[in-house]
Amino acid sequence: MVEVYATCASGKNSHLRWSVVFTWFIYGRVVLYWGTIFRWMYVSAICLGAAASLPSPLFAQYLLDDNASVPKQYLVVLSGNVTKEKFGGSQCLLFLSHSADRVEPYQVVILPFPQRNSRNCFFWDSATSAMTYYYADEIVCEVKRSYIKPPNVNFFYLSPKLLKSSESSIQHKDEEKKHILKVALPTKVLAQAGKLVLRISSNRVSGSVWIKGYDKIQHAYVQYNAQFQGKRTYNLDSRKPIYK
Repeated sequence: MVEVYATCASGKNSHLRWSVVFTWFIYGRVVLYWGTIFRWMYVSAICLGAAASLPSPLFAQYLLDDNASVPKQYLVVLSGNVTKEKFGGSQCLLFLSHSADRVEPYQVVILPFPQRNSRNCFFWDSATSAMTYYYADEIVCEVKRSYIKPPNVNFFYLSPKLLKSSESSIQHKDEEKKHILKVALPTKVLAQAGKLVLRISSNRVSGSVWIKGYDKIQHAYVQYNAQFQGKRTYNLDSRKPIYK
């Protein structure tokens, strides 16, 4: 009887042990199942939050709501450097309007002032570059390498090689430099890379720009850097480039 009872007790313990194992197995599967669901819910919430924080064209349009049919115009003053040469006081006209193709909410055009090829100024048409960010009062455009269609972005500066082209004709270096600055035309450098950052309020604008390209006269890559700020203007126009 003792041996039989022991065997039975052993069988009961074995059955109980397997029941516990099976219960924990089911519990673990349930926890894993709900854990996966909650994890996906958490990831979905993060994705929705990120999507909500992306630039909204409808929200961004308010910069032009006051008179959407006419581009806003700003006159900005620049200071910066091209390679090691510093500059200040250069001017550009900035135009902000609705984008014609509606892929992006805005079109930004910046051109040299008072002439289209004024020295230490730049030209930027956002329709030919990538508008990578637009939200509230900030717009960011970038030039990236493209072998299909070059961007309509460039800058003008006096190539260093032009300053050395007439050393034998004028004795004094100061007079020589003044003479060259007076008669030499700025060098146009096409952008191969660059970035434009704008912060626009109703009547004021500020920002920064850098453009890198190849100077065919100097036979070297050069980079244009500038900070700028300005205010709303009306009925100004940049004159045609000067050719001497």
